[in-house]
Amino acid sequence: MSARRSGLFILLAVLVATPCWSKVTVREHVMPTTEGQPFTPAACGDWVVACLNSNPNNMNSTIGVIAYDLRAKQVYTLYEGKASCPAITGPLTMWSGNVDNVHSLRGSKTPTTINSHLITYDLASGRYRAPKLATAYANNVTASGDYISYEMRCRIYLYNIRTGDRKRISDDRRVHRYPDVSGDLVVWLEYDSELKESRVRGYRISTGEQYYFSQDYESSNSRPKTDGDYVVWHSNKVGGQFYEVRTGKVRTIKFALYPDVSNGLAVFEKSATARTESHHASRRILYGVDLKASGEEFRISKNEGIRQSCIGDNRAVWVEGNTLHYADLTRK
Repeated sequence: MSARRSGLFILLAVLVATPCWSKVTVREHVMPTTEGQPFTPAACGDWVVACLNSNPNNMNSTIGVIAYDLRAKQVYTLYEGKASCPAITGPLTMWSGNVDNVHSLRGSKTPTTINSHLITYDLASGRYRAPKLATAYANNVTASGDYISYEMRCRIYLYNIRTGDRKRISDDRRVHRYPDVSGDLVVWLEYDSELKESRVRGYRISTGEQYYFSQDYESSNSRPKTDGDYVVWHSNKVGGQFYEVRTGKVRTIKFALYPDVSNGLAVFEKSATARTESHHASRRILYGVDLKASGEEFRISKNEGIRQSCIGDNRAVWVEGNTLHYADLTRK
């Protein structure tokens, strides 16, 4: 074999063995400033829904629910009053609130003294609905397709928006909190009260199969997030955990805080010092990583001081002061 041909074969072997490094372009956009601070945003397609708070450090200071039309660069008020748990799936956005604060829903609540109910708003038709789901004790409502997952009295429930069916998917043996649903998968944290630690659990909607994504109890796991193919969370022991459901492989990114994932693209916050797990929002930066490729971390936010970050489809979303920022993430 000639030296030239041998060299060519070696080059091809190296190319085959080299992992594909993902390139992701970032285009940042800024939405109009609001009179309050956007809080706990949720994103889907061209829309973001969020609570509007008068005090960014007080979860009980909600003054309404707003929707951002990212394409038109417009902000709309959907609800005025105390609210919580904003979520969105397709054109349907929802939150927990008092139906009497919506003119078209007054008198539609179930016969009960509880005023907090699930309120939905169809962004396509402009119509409000109030499914018969009391949410006075519900926390952390998330939505995907026909399903809503939520936590009530430390148990995890699954609600079908289309049929109205509801069932509990967690057991009685532990404390269960912070669910997230995407596609066919629900994930949440299971707490051990004696150990004061937690682990990440999962539930397959189509089969009822239960999972443990983190086998051991760990200290102060953050709220787990999923896109159906990946499950992500933060562990104080090792940092950000990025778990591939199909293979069981876990990627660890040190100092990665509050991770979220959509379509295999993950976002997470990092302290600007990069050597501390400081939770101070004044010094945090948003980063991303393409979990479908062996890509490196890439920076998303231009400024420090980001908070309340999430990702929906291929759009990363975060809050800076009273302004919502988002970035289109495009794989090359």
